[in-house]
Amino acid sequence: DVNGGVYADENQQVEWKDQEFTAMIELPAPTREEYVFKGWSDGKHVYEAGQYQVVDNVTLKAVWAKAGIEVTVGENNHATKFVSVEAATMVDGTKTQSTNKKELTFGTDLFATLSGALEKAVENDIIYVAEGTYDDAVTITAKNVTIIGPNYGVHGNAERKAEAEFIKRFTIKGENVVVDGVKFTQDGAVDLGGSKNVTLNHVYANATPWSCGESVNRYGVIGAEAACSDVKILNSYVNSGTSSAQRECIDFEGIVDNLTIEGNYLKNDCEKCGINELIIAYNLRGFIKIANNELVGATDNYSIYLG
Repeated sequence: DVNGGVYADENQQVEWKDQEFTAMIELPAPTREEYVFKGWSDGKHVYEAGQYQVVDNVTLKAVWAKAGIEVTVGENNHATKFVSVEAATMVDGTKTQSTNKKELTFGTDLFATLSGALEKAVENDIIYVAEGTYDDAVTITAKNVTIIGPNYGVHGNAERKAEAEFIKRFTIKGENVVVDGVKFTQDGAVDLGGSKNVTLNHVYANATPWSCGESVNRYGVIGAEAACSDVKILNSYVNSGTSSAQRECIDFEGIVDNLTIEGNYLKNDCEKCGINELIIAYNLRGFIKIANNELVGATDNYSIYLG
């Protein structure tokens, strides 16, 4: 299976039949526009073009990598793992490089999804997510992990570069986790329940709010139903959208020990419902700081409700 490629020789043999298992065959190197041929895969291994002895029945599929793929790392050259949608055509062991000329190996330090990178994450990893749309539902359980996107260091309400955009639920249950410079839309609301010492910085969040507490019918773009602690939401844009139901930008229904919400642009476009605070947190304990946020559009009695 040439998998979208073609052979240089139109008469190239594609299928071998009735060969003895001692026969030698030549695996050719097909071509494909805008792609680089990486070998032939049997589902477990990738074989380069060349001569091989036939030892069993096998079906091989051509493996391709996008030609010239480079993972942009911006001004941060300290990343230890990289995520790029452009790597979706790769298989484990495929090599490429980042824009800082660091050689990357797919499955080791280069991945097509953040979920894939997190499966291999170790303590103190810095994972760079390149621009693109990511449709994996991410759950972070790791400790001491930093995730940065193309807009690392850029306020969520400022002019931004092309985004690393997450469109499915983004759940953080880990400890000492930083997420900086990414975007959450569609179903990509953020659940911080069960987390400890998490910082969301320079993010753009305009996702569909999720139910942070069934008993009170509250919905938030960023929030938690379960307890969490030491949460910081900084320098970000959060919009809860338009709806006739209760919608908040930030909604914590469970206990929160130590909460900082600072320097954000929070917007609620809901005009039909009577309950839509921008920030609501029912069970706060410890250090609380809510400062220097721009609040736009709340129609409830409170823009901020703390309990």
